[in-house]
Amino acid sequence: MKREYHIKEIIEEFSILKNKLELLSQINLQDMNIIAEYHIQEILNIAFDINLKNSNSTKANSVAIDLEDVENSIAVQVTSTSRKNKIQDTLDKFFANNLDVKFEVLLIFILGKKQKNYKNLRIKDGFNFDPNEQIIDFAKIISRLSTLSSLKIEKIRNILRNDKLTINKKENPIVRFKKNNAIKNEIISKLFKRNLSIQDREILYYVPYYSFIYDSLIIRSIEDVAYPNNDDNERNPISTWYKAQIHDLYEYGIEMMITSSFDIVVNAKGQWNFLNERKVQNLPSGIKYLRATILQRIPFDYMVKLDMNTDPIHGYPTLFLEYKNEKKPFSEEIPCIIGYYKSENDFRKVHYFELSEKKENI
Repeated sequence: MKREYHIKEIIEEFSILKNKLELLSQINLQDMNIIAEYHIQEILNIAFDINLKNSNSTKANSVAIDLEDVENSIAVQVTSTSRKNKIQDTLDKFFANNLDVKFEVLLIFILGKKQKNYKNLRIKDGFNFDPNEQIIDFAKIISRLSTLSSLKIEKIRNILRNDKLTINKKENPIVRFKKNNAIKNEIISKLFKRNLSIQDREILYYVPYYSFIYDSLIIRSIEDVAYPNNDDNERNPISTWYKAQIHDLYEYGIEMMITSSFDIVVNAKGQWNFLNERKVQNLPSGIKYLRATILQRIPFDYMVKLDMNTDPIHGYPTLFLEYKNEKKPFSEEIPCIIGYYKSENDFRKVHYFELSEKKENI
């Protein structure tokens, strides 16, 4: 029973890892791939009973391969790209650097899903390379799990569960700035309406979401494996995907509205607190009760990819995120009163109840 449970955990972790790496590679964030090489090294060693080491310390070898087992004459290239031209490029570099003299076996590990076939690859005469057997992906390891001992299965499970994908070194601030700025510009170019009239721009002062092409987005974790079904995993504090209404961009990200609301109380100074267990009719003089919209602020720093291919169920683009902040998709969640504009005489500006204005004694 324990063995079966561990196999299921491995399959779940592979699914999460596969999705994360595929999404990050699409926006050319390769740090995850480099770190993942060490996972693949450990996992392949256990699954195939070999002794791979990192090749990147050897300049001549690292041109074409990432991992090597000199004793068993095995070389491995780890890549997030499954296209045939990438495979051919690896083979060409492998032969050009005479690595076929040193290694009898070349494996190419796809961080994702390999293609169905790789026909007509150019392979050097005398070197045995079978694309069906030597281009492998996570599915290949999963297929081998049933042949492994319970101890080996538990080792693989522990490698994945220990979350060694965490980047220990501090992220380069320049890289982070460029990545965040690129996502911000993509949101502006793809989600904002063009050629707004003067009257439209006046409305935006009261109704900022009027500037967006879509009224909502699908918010989805890069670790989500539940979509399109509901996320019933009780370990997740918030669903790994949900639909939320766009409100506005702010300096560091995007504001989203959800259908739930906060019951709050506000004093004459604009300071506020949650109603909690109190009854509205028992509130002291000078304290006003409000039902406020919940506003989630999602930083650009959490964003991985904006997928403009609308989802088939709701018809909205998907914003893929790395859940941070205790596995949440937002940095803060605040109450607000949504603005509106009906006419020159009937309008209301948005009012935010910032966390800095929250007072526990109200």
